[in-house]
Amino acid sequence: MIEIHFNDQDFCKKMVEVFESSFPVVLFEFRNVFGLLATNSLLGVEALNKTKNRLSGKFYGSFSGDLNRFSELIDDEKINNLELLNNFVGSFIRVPVKAINKFNPVVNNGLHQTLIEDLPVRKKIAEFETEYLKIKKTSDFFAFNFQAPLCTSANESGDPNGGITNKEIALEFGKIKGIPLFVHTDLISDGLGSYPIFSLLDDKITTHRDGAETQNVLKKIQKYLSKDQTNR
Repeated sequence: MIEIHFNDQDFCKKMVEVFESSFPVVLFEFRNVFGLLATNSLLGVEALNKTKNRLSGKFYGSFSGDLNRFSELIDDEKINNLELLNNFVGSFIRVPVKAINKFNPVVNNGLHQTLIEDLPVRKKIAEFETEYLKIKKTSDFFAFNFQAPLCTSANESGDPNGGITNKEIALEFGKIKGIPLFVHTDLISDGLGSYPIFSLLDDKITTHRDGAETQNVLKKIQKYLSKDQTNR
């Protein structure tokens, strides 16, 4: 397993090499948990399913670099608002999307969830997206060519211990599973856990999973919505 840092000059090149291989899975150090990235494609889903021994009925989210590209997918004008989306930093946001069909491995009943991270991290993923869009010209799942990497936690599906938050354990997991690339970010602190998941439908925000950043995200959203109502 090759190890690189996401600030390395060849980050995009190494990511593209893996994503163009027959096993397009990358181990990635998020701020709360170690996760897996894969191509936003049927091959990527198959690779993640194999890596995680994925339980049935589960759907994969993505990791958005360029929120403008993600906003093209949103199938609800009321919530297609970049300023609003930016208040969900540190969480997954689940929204209605323009998909090829309602039910596929990354869309559940017309909804897809994407992870929104701080801008410096998103910029690195956006750089990769830009490079990969030159190669992958159409989406397997969406009405637009959205190639933000699929992402999920780096663990066996249904593991009672949850996501991996220890670097040594993550490295061992990667080696056992034959993952070709580990991307370090120096963002994680031991003892953290999963990202919260929110849905945004018709201006209604619902919490589907609590996580390390739940309260911080909710405070930001409430502050934004109060300000937005005042300005109307």
